[in-house]
Amino acid sequence: MVAGKELSVSQSVPMRPEDRQRLRVLAAENGVGPGLLGRALIKAGIDMLDDPRVQARLTGEIEAEQARQSAAGQAAMKARWHGADAPAQE
Repeated sequence: MVAGKELSVSQSVPMRPEDRQRLRVLAAENGVGPGLLGRALIKAGIDMLDDPRVQARLTGEIEAEQARQSAAGQAAMKARWHGADAPAQE
């Protein structure tokens, strides 16, 4: 990054509460804020994207996201067809 350039965009990253807490603790241990540590870790991850450990972590995150989306879709369908809006069965 060039000195003097402003950070003019931001990226929101959803995370589990325990991951956020871990980020906050690690940031404090390193004397920086969680945003700065997160930015450094994102840059490091981008630079190491070909590393098998990073690829394995990415695969795990993809699978977890697919499972979350599937569960949400199933819950929505169940609510639609079996929830309060479902017609009464005789």
